[in-house]
Amino acid sequence: MFQKNNSPQQPVLLFLHVHKTGGTTLRSIINKQYPAEECLFLYDQEHDMSNGKYPPNKLEGIRCIYGHFHFGIHRFIPQPSTYITMLRDPVERVVSLYYHVTQNRMDPIHEQVKNMSMLEFASANNREFNNSDLQTYLISGVYPPDLERAKKNMQKHFSVVGITEMFDESLKLMQKKLGWHDISYTKINQTANRLPLQSIEKKVIDQIVSRNTLDIQLYRYAQQLLKKQLQP
Repeated sequence: MFQKNNSPQQPVLLFLHVHKTGGTTLRSIINKQYPAEECLFLYDQEHDMSNGKYPPNKLEGIRCIYGHFHFGIHRFIPQPSTYITMLRDPVERVVSLYYHVTQNRMDPIHEQVKNMSMLEFASANNREFNNSDLQTYLISGVYPPDLERAKKNMQKHFSVVGITEMFDESLKLMQKKLGWHDISYTKINQTANRLPLQSIEKKVIDQIVSRNTLDIQLYRYAQQLLKKQLQP
């Protein structure tokens, strides 16, 4: 296991970045905690470590790994490790995701979604859209998503499961648990020109809720865990 500046040994940090949860802002904070050469950036098609691209010798000296991977990546890392993530109110997350994808021409699914209504996007049965129980899937690490497994993984393998709606409180807990220093930040990758939930048709909200029942339960569970950790 690594050491830095004679500091106590710390597990490799695995930041499981869920789409549209404030993760890009959190990643900018993480980047201030570790030198760039000690971080591994796993996004797009690079998140699968089971293909042998990252043998143990390539992971020596790595102190932080982040990306849109699902739970289970720790099995391919020779050093001890710990996860962190941020979860967001599932309805807010899907609404934000819709606006992000339709506005961002560089997004991989932009061409498929750009002419869809929000209801069509919310109703689409397409895993690429990340519009249905994504948070439970990523935290449980299995498909179909397994709520109880996700809860157990959070309890056993995550130092902090933050909540987007409690971003500052989550960040301070991460600082305390992980020994971070500077946690100042500017919000990054905010979705522009989106309607607030109260302005969105009820049938759209209802559709999002119906397709994210596991995420809603997991989000409420994560809220309880976070509030308990924040107690003095």
